[in-house]
Order: sequence, then structure tokens, then C-alpha cells
Amino acid sequence: MPGSGATGYFSASCACEHLAWLHHGGADYACHTGIFLEVPSMATVLILHPCPGKEEKKQKYQLWLEGYGFSIFWALPGERFHPDDFFALILPGGKDVDPRRYGEEIQPYTEVDFRDDWEFQLLQEFLMTKKPVLGICRGIQVLNVALGGNLFQDISRERRVSISHQDVENPKNDLYHPVRIPSEAGIFQKFGKMEEVNSNHHQGIKVLAPSVSAVVFAPDGLVEAVEDRTGSILGVQWHPERLPEGHPARLAPLHWLERWAK
Repeated sequence: MPGSGATGYFSASCACEHLAWLHHGGADYACHTGIFLEVPSMATVLILHPCPGKEEKKQKYQLWLEGYGFSIFWALPGERFHPDDFFALILPGGKDVDPRRYGEEIQPYTEVDFRDDWEFQLLQEFLMTKKPVLGICRGIQVLNVALGGNLFQDISRERRVSISHQDVENPKNDLYHPVRIPSEAGIFQKFGKMEEVNSNHHQGIKVLAPSVSAVVFAPDGLVEAVEDRTGSILGVQWHPERLPEGHPARLAPLHWLERWAK
């Protein structure tokens, strides 16, 4: 496989070789969903492997993205890349961001993700190019911290909440809750009526990074989505890849990616 060393960079030719062994079939999948996006054939996104060894999580992202026409290049921890070889970066779900990055000590209920250092370095390289970055669940938290914000290390312990954001008895199950979208949040207003999202997280945004705006809120006021002023950064706290076909919260990030792929 290409790029096995942590010091080497992947080139566009390596990306094509790497993609050859990934599962495809997006066109057939799109035929079944009845939804087609206008995505160029070379619209390849770089996505961090959500959890090496757990293929079910990877397959959900794969069906979500390839099913609507995007190509995927899976990144493994330690690998380095040229952002110019991809049109977008996706930061998927995972464990917790190291709170020392925003000036706090690690609490007993915080479990830092093993890919933390590598992911933040890769993100900075993409941010310098102004290429689109989409953060999902942990990904929105990584974006907020990287841009100067901070997090609740545990929502239930550090914040008065009116709703549950995670099924603590069965963390594999997603909860659902309604959302509030301000009228000025055009990115979600234009993609159809989004009334609810799935939820499975114990951390969340406490102080918003200066360069982003909150564009979706949970009923208790917790930030559910952010966008930067240039429109090249989008973070969502929910898991769109785990929502049913046709769900507005599943489709909105795809339409956002489509806009950049054209």
C-alpha cells in the first residue's frame, strides 16, 4: 500500500492507486436512493479513518459519501498528505479532544483520542490552503479548539442541560432531539426543513471560536453546527452518515460539499 511511512507524503497518483482497492459502487447506490448530486468524478475527499479495525463505522461513512458521488481516500494515523491532492478534508467522529489544548487538565471522564496530535497537524495544513473542511461530531470539536474555542469535557457534569445528548446506558444507540436554526443561518435554510438530528456525544462546544458562527442549536442551547465567515468550514455535532436516507440532516452536509466540488 502507498504511503506507509509517517514522514512521506501521498501524491495524487498514490491517491488513485489507494482508491483502487477501496469499495466503490456509489452510482448503483445513488440509483436506489433516487437522489443525485452534481459531483465531478474527481471530487475526492480525504477522510480520517474513524476507528481502524471497526469496519462498520467506516462503511457508514463510505455509503454516505460514495452513495452520492464522492470518492474517498482513507487516511490512517501518522500518514501525511498534500492538501492539493484533495478537494476537501473530513474529520469524523471519535473520542475526546485533549483538554490541555484549551488550557484545562484531563478529567477522569475524558478519554483522549489516540489520533489527536496527527489530526490537529493535518487540519492546520488544510486550513492554510483555505480548502473546505467538514467536521462531524468529534470533528466539530476539533475545529472549534483548533480555531481558538474550548469544550465542555462532559456536558452532564459541567452544564445544566434540559435534554440528553447521549444514551449513557447504551452508547451505541443514537438519541434524537429537535434543533433550532436561526433565520440568518442560510446554509441550512436553503437545504430543506431540518427539524431534528441524531445525538451521541458527551462533550460539546462551551466557548465558540472567534472565527466561526453557530448556525444550529439544540433545545437547551448547545451548539449543533458551526460555519466560518468564508463558508469553507462546516462542523456538525450530529452523525449524518447514521441518519436514514433522505433525512435533511443527512443531506445538508452533502449539499455543502457539492457546492465546493463544482
